[in-house]
This record gives sequence, C-alpha cells and structure tokens, in this order.
Amino acid sequence: MTALRRWIPSATLIGFAVLCTAFIASPTWASITGDALTITATTATGDVATISIPVPSGPPPWVWESDQTMELRSQTTGDLLGLLNPPGYSSKVEYIDDPFIAVFFAVLSGPSPTTFVIASGLLSFPTIDPAEGRATVGFTVTDVNGDGVTLTGKNINGDSYLAQYNGLAPTGTTFASLIPGLAAGSLSTNTASAAVPAVGFAPIGAPVSDMSVEVNFELSANDLASGTSQYVIQSPPTSVEAASWGGIKGLYR
Repeated sequence: MTALRRWIPSATLIGFAVLCTAFIASPTWASITGDALTITATTATGDVATISIPVPSGPPPWVWESDQTMELRSQTTGDLLGLLNPPGYSSKVEYIDDPFIAVFFAVLSGPSPTTFVIASGLLSFPTIDPAEGRATVGFTVTDVNGDGVTLTGKNINGDSYLAQYNGLAPTGTTFASLIPGLAAGSLSTNTASAAVPAVGFAPIGAPVSDMSVEVNFELSANDLASGTSQYVIQSPPTSVEAASWGGIKGLYR
C-alpha cells in the first residue's frame, strides 16, 4: 500500500508536467502570409519567370509536394529559363506551427546562367520570448552538359540560403546565412552542408513572432541544383520539456 501511495502522486505529477509542457510549447494559432512557395528564375538579360504555389487549405501542418516537371518561361519572350523538378526530382515546402519551415527543391537552369530565388511565405505565430533556433541546409550540384557546374550565392550576405525572423526574407532579421557557393567538374556532382549552430540550438536575443526562408543563387547554364533545408524556432526547453516535448518534436525533423 505504501509503495502504491508513493507511485500515484509521482505519476500524477509527471502526467501534469507533460500536459503543461505540451500546452506551453504548442502555439495557439499560426498563419502564413503570401504563397507557400515562390520560385523565380532570372537571366542576365532580364528575362523573368515565376511559379507561385498557394498555401494548402486546412489546418497545419501545411505541406505542398510535387514531382511534376514545371517550366519557368519568360513572361515577355516565352523563352525557357529553367525547370522546377527536372525528371526524377521533386520539391516540397512544409510548415509546422510549433514553428518550423522546411524547403526542398530541385531546379535545372536554361541555356544561360540563371538566378533562382526560392522563397517561403511568412509564418506568423504567438510571440516566443525567450527564443532559440536552429537551421540546417544541404545543397547538391550536378554538371549536365560536360563543361562543369557552379552555384554562386546571391542573397544579401553573398550566400545561397537565408533564414530570418521578424520580417519576410530578405527584409527581416538574419538568423542564418549559409553556403556561399558550390562547384563540380565535367559531368560530376558535389555537395555541401551547413548548420547554425553546429550542435543544438542558438539563443535569439529578441522576442520572435514570425519566420521565413529564402534560397537565392546563380546556377551555370544547363546544370542542376537541389537542396534540403530545415529551420525551427522554439522556447528554450526545461528539463521536463527536454524529456517530453523535445522527443515529440524530434519525430518531425
């Protein structure tokens, strides 16, 4: 009987702590401003083509994914500037309201060097203060036509991946700016990956109420680039959260 009495309060307290943790860690609402994903291709001559993916309907998580090859054609000349999802590849954007943004892409440039901007919408959520974040990214380039491939970052810091908060990228506050460039030789493939921070989460020195992602690079003619990225912001976990909510969030990463 004594052992049973000891166990019941402990179990009750643990259950209550986990319930409170889930309540505190989960935002009560979240929303996306703008399209779920916008892909823009621009050449040195000023030709521009855009694909806009609307936000999926329904409650979060909001996920769009497709392996359909989509042409990026100039809005003025009709010329083909590039492809989203070359055959055998797919792209995806995912928003989770805890909050979290993942962007996966694959593009093929046209007959001249092409600048691709792949931008998320603005994910807004109840203010997190204090806040911490983590961003991870991996890019791959492949030479298709035998003359080598180069990817050159074109964001505001000269990199190709930008994760920001409190404003739609590139006009917000930068949390991470990664991968300045990547290259490979004739008919070869190369990869690069990076993370901020290298391990765990980095503190953010301001209250945070929204987040966004922008991928921005120039790709050499007739070549292929693909990438994956994940960006998460959260409240610093307590010891109970580390054992419960942290494990639950890990299932989504």
